[in-house]
Amino acid sequence: MAKFLNTTGISYNLTEIIKNAKQEVFIISPYLKINHQIKDLIEDQNRMKIDVKIVYGKNELQPDENNWLKQLNSVRTGFCKDLHAKCYLNENEAIVTSMNLYEYSQVNNYEMGIYVTKDEDPKLYSDICEHARWLFRKSEEIKVTVEKVAPRDSEIGDRVSRSNELSKVNGQLKAEEKIESEKEITTYDSNSNDLNLFERLRILRSKVAEQEKVPAYYIFTDKTLEEICSKIPKNSDEFLSITGVGQKKLERYGSAFLREIANYYKKDLISDSGSCIRCGEKIRSNPNEPFCSDCYNSWARFGNPKYKEKYCHKCGKPTDTSKEKPVCYQCFKNGL
Repeated sequence: MAKFLNTTGISYNLTEIIKNAKQEVFIISPYLKINHQIKDLIEDQNRMKIDVKIVYGKNELQPDENNWLKQLNSVRTGFCKDLHAKCYLNENEAIVTSMNLYEYSQVNNYEMGIYVTKDEDPKLYSDICEHARWLFRKSEEIKVTVEKVAPRDSEIGDRVSRSNELSKVNGQLKAEEKIESEKEITTYDSNSNDLNLFERLRILRSKVAEQEKVPAYYIFTDKTLEEICSKIPKNSDEFLSITGVGQKKLERYGSAFLREIANYYKKDLISDSGSCIRCGEKIRSNPNEPFCSDCYNSWARFGNPKYKEKYCHKCGKPTDTSKEKPVCYQCFKNGL
């Protein structure tokens, strides 16, 4: 018997349909803007040589979608200009729905759909499957081409300071969309210092989503992660100011994401390291922000820039310093 789905149910069952496919997947959606989690699932099925057929119809593919599809040998894409239907199915189950495979729709819209299985409703499933096959036959198969864009020097230069690194993150996000087809797919370790902050937060988001059995964008969207990378919140109040972070998400996920941000700035770019002027812990060198995350939270309660601290931010030696004057006399004299 068919089961009614709301927006959350559609998103969850859509990921399950792609993940559980053993033979084929149909993705029929007028508009396409595929989020990272769905892309990861499709890429995995491509590696398993599962036949994936995508039919769209209301817009031209953007260069990043175009380049991504070009890498996938088991994915076939068709264009149907009069397409309005939205349907997702594998060899055992199907969803007919109002929802496009479009990230904005999955996060912001109120959608409905029905879920059908081959075992429980074979006639209805067969009708859906046959019509999906007919739509793909009717559509004009698209041979995607790659738009190649060379990386800019600023994107491959050495990391130097926190401000430069943040600019690099924002620039790299745009560049990665264009040059994705020229890069090998790599499995990353979340502890690797080679990852920029955005990628590390994406990995953390995926782990949390997997634990809670929800799509990754239900934790935070990519736009929220990008804003986190731009603003670098250091405490709960700053994290709550990020677009897409409410009180419930702060309470549920805030500590994990703040800890990941703190770890990134403690461990990454060791060659440009400094010391927290309060506890002496190694952090990124930045005289304007000479505290580790915990000590900053403690200092910020009073915010006295002249308050006496214990360590030099540059050399790490015990000495009298302050937020206003975070380095010892010798380091100041040496121009450090």
